[in-house]
Amino acid sequence: MRRLENDDIMRQQQLLKTRAASATGEEKKQASFTEQLIAKIVDNLQIVIKNIHVRYEDGVSNPEHLFAVGATLGELSAVSTDDEWRQAFLHDSGSVIRKMLKLAQFSMYWDTDCQTMQGLDHQTLIASFAGAIGGHGHQSILQPVVGMGRLAMNKRPAPEDVRTTAKFEFDQLAFELDNEQYADALLLTTAFDYAMRQRRYCKHHPPPGVRPKDDPRAWLMFAFRSVYDE
Repeated sequence: MRRLENDDIMRQQQLLKTRAASATGEEKKQASFTEQLIAKIVDNLQIVIKNIHVRYEDGVSNPEHLFAVGATLGELSAVSTDDEWRQAFLHDSGSVIRKMLKLAQFSMYWDTDCQTMQGLDHQTLIASFAGAIGGHGHQSILQPVVGMGRLAMNKRPAPEDVRTTAKFEFDQLAFELDNEQYADALLLTTAFDYAMRQRRYCKHHPPPGVRPKDDPRAWLMFAFRSVYDE
C-alpha cells in the first residue's frame, strides 16, 4: 500500500515538473518573439522633422533697440536603408543598422532694429514663421545649410570593431556677423550676466514693496549678506 502511495507521489511530481518545463518553454518563446518584434521596430524606426522655427526677441537689453535671434529648419530626417544605402523596410538587418540622414534649410539669423511679432493674430504669426524657413527676409548669421549623412551602427560588435560610424557632407557652411549683430551679442551677454547676478542675490532681497525708508535694517542686512556671498 505504501509503495503505491509513493508511486502516486512520484507521478504527481513528474507531472508538475513536465508542466513547469512546458511553461518555461512558452515563456522563452514569448520573450524571444517580443525581442524580435522590438528589434524590427528599432531597425525600421524613421524620424522626420519639418518646418521648425524658434525665435527669441529681446527688448530688455536695450529698450530702444529691439533685436531678435532665431533658427529655422526645413527638414531633418533619418530613414532606414539596405546594404546599398537605398531606403527600404528591413526584415532582417543583420548585425548593422544603416540610417540615411538628411538636413535641409537649416539657418540662423540675427535681426537688428526689428519689429516684434508679439500681438499678431494666429494666422499672420504662422504665415510669418513659415515664410522665414531658410532665413528668407532675415539677417542671416548662418546661411541655409543642406547636407546628407550616413550612419551605421553595429549591434553586435567585437572588441576590436567600431560600434558606430557616421559620415556627413554639406554643400556649404557660411557664417557672417556684422558690427550691429556683434554689438547686440555683447548687450545680450551683459543682460544675462546681470540677470544671473540678480538671481544669486534674490534670496537675500527684502520682500516686494518694502522700501529702504520702510525697513532700513532689512536693506542693510541685504547688503551685508550680498557682500558676504561674494
